[in-house]
Amino acid sequence: MNNTYIALIVKRKDYSVPKDFRPISLTTSIYKIIAKTLANRLKLSLPDTISGNQLTFVKNRQITYAILMANEAIDYWKVKKTKGFILKLDIEKAFNKLNWDFIDFMLEKKNYPSSWRNWIRGCIGNINYLIINNGRPQGRINVIKGVSFNNECSLSHILFADDILLFVEDKDCYIKNLQMTLSLFEKASGLKINLAKQSFVL
Repeated sequence: MNNTYIALIVKRKDYSVPKDFRPISLTTSIYKIIAKTLANRLKLSLPDTISGNQLTFVKNRQITYAILMANEAIDYWKVKKTKGFILKLDIEKAFNKLNWDFIDFMLEKKNYPSSWRNWIRGCIGNINYLIINNGRPQGRINVIKGVSFNNECSLSHILFADDILLFVEDKDCYIKNLQMTLSLFEKASGLKINLAKQSFVL
């Protein structure tokens, strides 16, 4: 079911060099039907599953609310004369590094049935890419992490906001707790903070 075929299609009539071709991924009809069904079922439970602070990929929520919330938090700090800093974190290659056991664990804790989780795992795991050469599939490539490019069942809406904005009061205990929390999160999920892209405002 999880075989994805990679083929080249021409971008222009007078093709002669590799850049005149574009790769596409082809999946089976059964896979597409199962993935679409699971994705539609998942959409129904997302508002109850995902925290109200996550403002994208959930119906009736907009990312613009996050901007308003950040402004409100800054204004609150100004009024209360609170000392602290704002830390913007970027998750390094979030989708490729996510531990799928972590996703399964979180779905279990959210009371998704094991049969449903097995269908999800079947869609995102054990993917094989086959290169189509002269009309025949060749060169099987096993994927260790990540999922099919055209996967309808991509779990990107659970935690793939790869930018995180944190408001931290200027207290030693808060800073230590933040370091510990980020370290535990990295170990559990497989996601790592991209130190090269982080920034903070005092």
